[in-house]
Amino acid sequence: DQGTPQDRLRLYQSALQVEQSPEKRRTLYAGIAQLQRVELGDATAAQATLVRALEEDPDDRGSAEALFT
Repeated sequence: DQGTPQDRLRLYQSALQVEQSPEKRRTLYAGIAQLQRVELGDATAAQATLVRALEEDPDDRGSAEALFT
């Protein structure tokens, strides 16, 4: 059991607060946005997450592509 989507969202957000690796942070942002969009049905929150990812790393092609799909 992986918990509710809200539980997983809190876990991802907690991990993001302490993670320093840019690659792992990109993965966390992507996971958060996917969870928000697909499981929670919150496209606005997913978009805001992707914008934060791009503010942190403007060269993050994955976040840029996800933002416009």
